[in-house]
Amino acid sequence: MLASSKADNLKLAVGAIVAGCFALSLGDALIKQHSASFVLWQIFLVRSLITLPFLVYLARIRSCEDPVKPDALGWTLLRSLLLVVMWVFYFTALPHIEFAVPAAAFYTLPLFITLFAALFLGERISARSWK
Repeated sequence: MLASSKADNLKLAVGAIVAGCFALSLGDALIKQHSASFVLWQIFLVRSLITLPFLVYLARIRSCEDPVKPDALGWTLLRSLLLVVMWVFYFTALPHIEFAVPAAAFYTLPLFITLFAALFLGERISARSWK
């Protein structure tokens, strides 16, 4: 875990989560609407072209504070591979299911992350954490 001398910025964190949920929902709606005219590799290409400038910008900002290179490159590559597989399955299924199903999955995701953090990482989850 990285130690930081900066205090947590709760407003920035909440704003990032809201923006992320908005972007995911918008992307899902657009993919579902246009999935008949795109093949899977085109969806990944467009998604990557949209995301790449943001990642480059964030890496440039962060490079002066913290190193961008991960400490455990093997685990990072495995996580990246699993994310690619997950997105392939997700985008393949999206045109065939009702839009409420992926929305429900994303709304319950924080609950599963919290549960898995307690089960697999041994993190202590207090009653306040669930609020």
